[in-house]
Amino acid sequence: MKEAITSDRVLEKCGLPLGPYSHGISTSGGRLIFVAGQIALGPDGKILHPADAPAQFRCCMENIATIVAAAGGTMADVVKVVNYVTKDVDLEVAYPQIAAIRREFITSEPYPASSLVVVHGLMQQALVEVEAVAVVGA
Repeated sequence: MKEAITSDRVLEKCGLPLGPYSHGISTSGGRLIFVAGQIALGPDGKILHPADAPAQFRCCMENIATIVAAAGGTMADVVKVVNYVTKDVDLEVAYPQIAAIRREFITSEPYPASSLVVVHGLMQQALVEVEAVAVVGA
């Protein structure tokens, strides 16, 4: 089971989330699944959509969904997501697109806790990398 951690005090101090995420999540039962950072690699080992951060983000989310499903779960089991984007990504333009894609994959509340970190660079010149934690079988 997962539950959003919220209260009037949390909303007063932290404000409303800026996207489909929760400020905190508590879980009970289940098996923890830690998904390594995923980048948009094609079968040939080359980056897909080299200049398109939202398209790379979609590939990352597809990978995470595949890995969580292989562990017997769904994206509804995801409790934590860390998003890395390079400094070359214009977040003013890309973030609304990324948030919309995320809503396609994570469709039910409570949304996972989430962080977005801007980094100097990523492996293979990726623009986006996403890692996740899920609790399966709760």
